[in-house]
Amino acid sequence: MSLLQRMYREVDGEASHRDLAEGPARRALLIGVFSSAALLVAGLLILLLNHEPRPNEPPNLRRMLVDVVQFRGVALVYLGLLVLGCTPILRVAVMIGVYARLRERFMLVVSLIVLILLGIGILIGSG
Repeated sequence: MSLLQRMYREVDGEASHRDLAEGPARRALLIGVFSSAALLVAGLLILLLNHEPRPNEPPNLRRMLVDVVQFRGVALVYLGLLVLGCTPILRVAVMIGVYARLRERFMLVVSLIVLILLGIGILIGSG
């Protein structure tokens, strides 16, 4: 049994194994959460070891990526939070692919609407 299977046990595991959409959705969520956790832990360790000051405002995306390449703790923490915030969007995008492959038109349309609404929310919130 793999690590991911052991970490994600469900009450009705047999039904979950029969649901073809559950596996990709689960993997997308776990990848997002574990990636985010790794970035957050690495960033916090670097912050503690280097005594980096916390900036007064979050960096823009370009500056953050430059700082990530330079292994600055604050940038890794911000990137970890960004990855965590994008994880539900990744899950919806994965489900669009799954529903398209399974030819489940209704759920495909619902997932597309959710992705569009998430995009609109991000655009409104960032303006």
